[in-house]
Amino acid sequence: RVQLAPAAAEQRRLQEQRRPQPEAADVAAQHAPADDLNRLPQELAAEQRQLQQAVQPRRLWRETPAEQPRARQSNVQGRQYLLQQKKEHCRQQPGEEDIKRCDSCLDYILKSSEGVMCPTMAHFFCKVCLQGLLRAFKTVGYAVQKKGEGRILCPMKESEAPFGDAALAAHVLPEVFNEYLGVRIIVAKADFRVKMIKENNDKLEDLKKQLADGIGSAEQREIDAHRLRILDDIFTLKCPRCRLAFFDFDGCCALVCAGCACGFCSYCLKDCGDNAHAHVPWCEERGPGWHDMYCQQEEWLVYQRRRKTRILGHYLASVPQALRQKICDSIAPDASDLGITMP
Repeated sequence: RVQLAPAAAEQRRLQEQRRPQPEAADVAAQHAPADDLNRLPQELAAEQRQLQQAVQPRRLWRETPAEQPRARQSNVQGRQYLLQQKKEHCRQQPGEEDIKRCDSCLDYILKSSEGVMCPTMAHFFCKVCLQGLLRAFKTVGYAVQKKGEGRILCPMKESEAPFGDAALAAHVLPEVFNEYLGVRIIVAKADFRVKMIKENNDKLEDLKKQLADGIGSAEQREIDAHRLRILDDIFTLKCPRCRLAFFDFDGCCALVCAGCACGFCSYCLKDCGDNAHAHVPWCEERGPGWHDMYCQQEEWLVYQRRRKTRILGHYLASVPQALRQKICDSIAPDASDLGITMP
C-alpha cells in the first residue's frame, strides 16, 4: 500500500469533510426493496385501469393459458366453449343477476346498464359495439341512412323503429353522438335535393309534352318554348360537356362530372379538360382575392343566383318586346322558388 505524506493525508481528510453528505431518505432509497421503489408506478397503473373500466363494459371472464389450447380446437367449438364458460362464470357471481350477452360481439356483460336493448327489445348491444355501430352508420350509403330518416335501426333484424336518442347519448361518447346527429342533416339535405330534382324534371317533361302535342295558341307555344329554354339552360346547372344536371356539391370547387369525367369550375362552369384545379383559384367569375380551392355552400349559392339573374337579363333582352313581359310572368314563380331575382 502507498503511504501518503502527512500533508497529503491532511488534504485528503479535508476534502472528505467538505463533500456533501447524502440525505437519510436517499440512503434509505438505495437500500430499499424493489417492491417499495415500484409502488408509485403500480398505483398509477391501477388508477389507469380503474379509469378504463369506468368507460369500458366489465368483461367477466378470460380464458387461462391452460384453457387456450382447448378453446382453439376449432372456430365453432372453441367459441361455443368460451361462451359457455363465460355464462357459467356470470351465474356464479354473488349478488349479480342482471346479466346480458351482447348480440354483436357475443360477450357476456354484467349489468344491463352497460348497454342498450334494440327498439324491438330482441337484441342487446354493449357500449363498445354501440359506439362502433354509430361510427359505421356515418359512412354507410344514403339508402341505409334513409330507412330511419337519419336514425340508426337494429342491424340484427329488419325493423322500422330507430334507437332512442336518450339511450344512445347515455352510453356513447359525446363526440360520437354529435357525429351521429350530423347524419340527419346530411339526409335532410339529400332528401331536399332529390325532391328538387324530381320537381324540376317533372316540370320540364310537362312543358315538352305540351309543346309536342301543340296545346294552346301559337303565342302560348312560343312563350312555353322560351320558358322551357330558360328552365333547362339557365336555371339548371349542367356539365359544360355532356349537359348532365347537378344542383349543388360538397368540398372542392374543382368538380368532376359523374357522367363524362369532365373537370370544370363550379363558379363559371368552364370546361377545363380533366382537371380544374389550376383554374379555380384564378377564376375571374369568383372575383379577386380568392385563391382557395374551397368555399362555403351559402356563398356559392348566392353567387349562382346572381349569375342566373345576369344571364336571364341578357336572354330576355334578346326576345321580342311584345313577348318579354309575358315570358317574365310565366317564369316568375319558378324564379321565386329558386331565390332568383327577376331582372
